Amino acid sequence: MTYVSSRASLLALVAATLSSLPSLASASPWTLPQHELVVSSDFTFSRATHEYLDDGTRQSYALSGRFSSSTLTLSTRYGLTDRLELELRPSFKHVAYDADSVILDCVPGLLDCDGMYDLEEARANIIDFDSTQTGPADLDGSVRYNLHKGHIVVTTEVGVKIPMAYRKPEGTFDDVSTLTVGDDVTLGDGQIDVRAGLLVGGFIPITRSFLRADAFYNHRFAEPGDQVIASAKVGQFFTDHVIAFTGVRWAKTVTEGKSLGTTFVDTDPDNNPAESYEYAKVEQRDLFLDRDFTTVELGVILKKDRFEFQLRLEEVIDGKNYGDLSSVSIGFVAALPDATRQREEAPQEEGEVIEEVIIEEVPVDENGNPIEGSKTRTEDGVEIIEEVIIEEVPVDENGNPIKKEEAP
Repeated sequence: MTYVSSRASLLALVAATLSSLPSLASASPWTLPQHELVVSSDFTFSRATHEYLDDGTRQSYALSGRFSSSTLTLSTRYGLTDRLELELRPSFKHVAYDADSVILDCVPGLLDCDGMYDLEEARANIIDFDSTQTGPADLDGSVRYNLHKGHIVVTTEVGVKIPMAYRKPEGTFDDVSTLTVGDDVTLGDGQIDVRAGLLVGGFIPITRSFLRADAFYNHRFAEPGDQVIASAKVGQFFTDHVIAFTGVRWAKTVTEGKSLGTTFVDTDPDNNPAESYEYAKVEQRDLFLDRDFTTVELGVILKKDRFEFQLRLEEVIDGKNYGDLSSVSIGFVAALPDATRQREEAPQEEGEVIEEVIIEEVPVDENGNPIEGSKTRTEDGVEIIEEVIIEEVPVDENGNPIKKEEAP
């Protein structure tokens, strides 16, 4: 018989994955031209076998836990004016967690410690922490307004993240007294975020490089504490079609949130396998959505006319209440200039212009060449062709042609 702990702060990992603020990843200080529409899709695969605890300690998941997620994000950006643009980004996710199963035994204060189980009782006390969820996750929207254009571009942004149709996360167990596994593997945090910040960018023509940075204050309603989030990115054009970039993202929780419930943390998961599990190594802690993280990214963009293909790698290098995620993203972008602009008719200076068709009969010889000096038809077999002349003639408001001496 063995003891059992829960997924060590798994909720922190899942929530961290789902709250990566995709609009911040795609937001640009260079706003779109008026009437331009940009549509894009991004598919991201993430995995982790380690996590950062609430004190910053990095360790393996309990019971050889393994987390993975697949995220499809669709984006639509539209330029209302040359300085004002809107963006809408729904995301859809599949998340999964797998871990070794264990049989409940002596848990002080919760279960009988006499160690006397028959087969039926043992089966009833097997805990399986495997879980998957699939469906719509969060809807992210933002408004950007350009404050300054030039060598340095400055743009402000206000955005909101709204959960779609999924259950909000809970503690590890629905009922701690019976250790009934709860719903801590979810598609998001299940609460609203509102952010405001500034984006700055610049392009260096001599080196064909670009730099950009942004900083946001992210107010998180309900249980999580507020965050300060910042990022920076540097890119280099190698050719007109190939661009490489690297960047860093950072977040820090600045207010204390509320507890969602209880989590059970294995303090020595690498030396506490399921077949010989020691409950003495398990700590019971409050579970928070407060978290910090630092990530680095590296990628390449292939650009052709109005289309872009992007490949990006991202790695978490530090955090609190956050998963040690490794991610791969593939994205596609298409720009549609003047997508909603109505075509304008050519201006007319003097009323409308009509086409006057003049048909003139010209005599030709046997080879089809016009006969110079001929003004009348002949009867000796010489063919006659018709020469058509199309001439544009300006007319007045009543549709009457304007004489040449009167035309401007």
